[in-house]
Amino acid sequence: MGAQHSASHTWRPRDTIVLRYHEIALKGRNRPFFVRRLIENVAGAVVGLPVGAVGRASARLLLPLRDRDAWPALRTRLARVFGMANFALAHEVPLATRAGDAAVELERLGQAIVACLAGVAIRASGCTPSAATSASRSPHPR
Repeated sequence: MGAQHSASHTWRPRDTIVLRYHEIALKGRNRPFFVRRLIENVAGAVVGLPVGAVGRASARLLLPLRDRDAWPALRTRLARVFGMANFALAHEVPLATRAGDAAVELERLGQAIVACLAGVAIRASGCTPSAATSASRSPHPR
């Protein structure tokens, strides 16, 4: 994510599914076993769909999506994986790390976010992904 990109290279946000799990965090010393098992279950659930390898990031799993048209099928399959609290489609964008780039990079990031928010419902509490870009296992729909 922190890779440098030249100005001549047009970079597009990469679609990534962010998966959040719940009770696994309470498993103590057994947590690595449960996280590995969850990763195996997620990988098994998405076999045959255009995704990358499941990655880990701070109590979350990341699943790169290579074809956005597969999102409906992915939502259906991921909703059946035991241990998932919720998941959402996100857009990964790189940040420049060179000195002096901060203002330009923040402006570019803001433009990328605005471009990605097409189809997002805005509520008084903030931005909420639309049904087309988010799924939750909660039994109580909002």
